[in-house]
Amino acid sequence: MAQAGERVGAIYGQGDGVVELFGYGVYEGDFPFGDTKTTDPAGWVADMARTAGPLANPRIRLDSGQIVWGCECWWGPEDRIKQVCGAAREVRPVDIDQTRAEVRAANSKE
Repeated sequence: MAQAGERVGAIYGQGDGVVELFGYGVYEGDFPFGDTKTTDPAGWVADMARTAGPLANPRIRLDSGQIVWGCECWWGPEDRIKQVCGAAREVRPVDIDQTRAEVRAANSKE
């Protein structure tokens, strides 16, 4: 289990030799989401967590300053994520804010 302050990486998705990478940063610990100090996560896992009540979720502050929640990504120690990326045919950077906007737009059409 990661310790607060540990360097980690966050992957959005992976397939066909391509890794979609949110980036690297620091695991800050587990926190409830939805407060005014942090960015509210998007996606079906986040929605399930909301219905279960105020649960703590891993919060990752990327080097860019953006926040990614554990329920929005696959994450782990930085060296392990770098191994995954190193084995990929291609690594595509993905912006978490843009991804959230796209997920919310798609959900509003349903």
